[in-house]
Amino acid sequence: MEMMKCIFQRVSSSSNGKLSPLCSSFLFMFHSKTTATNTNPSSTTSSSSSDNNNPVDFGYFVRDRCKSKSLGIDEALGLFDKLIQMRPHLPSSIYPFNQLLGFFVKKKHYLKVFSMWKVMEFEGIEPDRVTFGTLINCYCSVGRVDLGFAVLGKILRLHLEPDAVILTTLLKGLSMEGKTTQCVRLFYKLEEKGYPFNEVTFIVLIKALCNAMNAVDALSLFRTAVKKDKLKPDVVIYSVIIDGLCKNNKVKDALDLFQEMNSKRIAADAITYSSLLHGLVSTDQWKGAWNLLVEMIEKGVSPNKYTYNIVVDALSKNGRTNEALQLLEVMLNSSEHPDVWTYNSLILGLCKSNQRNKANELFNDMIRQGVSPNSHIYGILISTFCKAGMIEIAQGLLVQMKGKGFTHENVPAYTSLIAGLCQVGRVVDAEQLFKDMQAHGPMPDSITYGALINGLCVQDRLSEALEIFHTMESNGITANLVIYNIIIDNMCRAGKLNEAKKIFSNLLAKELQPDTRMYTTLISGYCKAGMLKDSENMFAEMEKKGIAPSKHTFNIMIEGFLREGENSKAVQFFNAIYTS
Repeated sequence: MEMMKCIFQRVSSSSNGKLSPLCSSFLFMFHSKTTATNTNPSSTTSSSSSDNNNPVDFGYFVRDRCKSKSLGIDEALGLFDKLIQMRPHLPSSIYPFNQLLGFFVKKKHYLKVFSMWKVMEFEGIEPDRVTFGTLINCYCSVGRVDLGFAVLGKILRLHLEPDAVILTTLLKGLSMEGKTTQCVRLFYKLEEKGYPFNEVTFIVLIKALCNAMNAVDALSLFRTAVKKDKLKPDVVIYSVIIDGLCKNNKVKDALDLFQEMNSKRIAADAITYSSLLHGLVSTDQWKGAWNLLVEMIEKGVSPNKYTYNIVVDALSKNGRTNEALQLLEVMLNSSEHPDVWTYNSLILGLCKSNQRNKANELFNDMIRQGVSPNSHIYGILISTFCKAGMIEIAQGLLVQMKGKGFTHENVPAYTSLIAGLCQVGRVVDAEQLFKDMQAHGPMPDSITYGALINGLCVQDRLSEALEIFHTMESNGITANLVIYNIIIDNMCRAGKLNEAKKIFSNLLAKELQPDTRMYTTLISGYCKAGMLKDSENMFAEMEKKGIAPSKHTFNIMIEGFLREGENSKAVQFFNAIYTS
């Protein structure tokens, strides 16, 4: 420790009072050592054993401590400090330093590695390939592959040859930053120059290509590496490529590779099967997926939760809820019990296929099994029961959801209940729930406002609907086209055409694009009021903006002209239906 203080004082005194980056590194190390509390019970014993002042013995001691599972952070820093003090007497002194740097890399204490390296540089400790490889690994791990390449430049300047480990680490660093093209290009360039690569290199490249959704090139590289005896195929690398092919919708190629595995007697594991199952269900190959699942179980490969959930989710989304429920029973009788996502998929599937009672039963079974529902499940069920007019059940679920503390994360559940209450004519209750949201959360969004505005309009409470509309705007929530259509439609029905036109102009000012329905609503209002010139202007504006009128729009115009006795114009619009 005293040695570290001396180093710090020596550097700081030569920097004109300013703290250099090197000094900062020393300070970081010194601070971490003096403020940290040693939590390792074996540290005291180990430290006392390290009092041996024989440099060779101490080097071996550092090696043994690094290999042990009991070395703590503070002790390791203490060993490093003592190595610095003993350095002039240490033969081949870089080896124990490399051991300690490697220890901190395993602990993912990359910043400590950088600080220690600064001290080593200052002390003139000569690095070797292992030291540089460790530094490159750290830089790549913190997302600074550029600094890793800077270290490579230093290696070359020292006339050291980078080995396969160093080059592979840099390639992996590029792939981790999403620079797959540069990674592959560099690999081929280095290979041309005769640089060495090992099996790990090819695994890194294959994974990088698969992650970049380029599994076809990954498969090609795999074939080349195997042919050159650079890569021994195993279940891991096969699974990576199979997964990549499935994600690229190359399911047939993935199945062919799976058969190749079988022919080479390389046993597939749960990961391999899961990838294939995901690919099969994604391409609607249900029979194949089911047969593969059966084969998996028959071969003694236990599906994991992820495997089951893939199939349950896919079956549920495609209306095959009976098969999904059968699979749920299999899970309940296995060691892989269903989780919240299993139930989430099933409940959503049952609700979509109008099996709400069965969904509710499953919801109760889920709770009995000790699986806590999440806010999404509550939202699905509340929406389903509201659409069916079963408001009391939906209200009960909302109370449960609030009791679970999901209040602030499920605006759709509240919106569904407000819409459901309005649907059955309980607008006053909907207003109260809306006020509760404003007072206690969650805050209503544009869809929530739209549901209440529509409910008020249905009960001919247009003025109150407009109040809610203006409150929404003053709260900074932008109305969507659905809300504008509701307001404009009800204003036109009430004969408030000027106010409707103002709202319409407000919409245009906000650069929202009116749709066919909105133009048709205004045209209908003008026609009913006998304002045919205004309706013609609106129709012309509609066509000018490239918004196609519907047959209903034409019929409104025709009826308007006939009502006012302008038969020729009515015929003109009638003919336009078949020429537009």
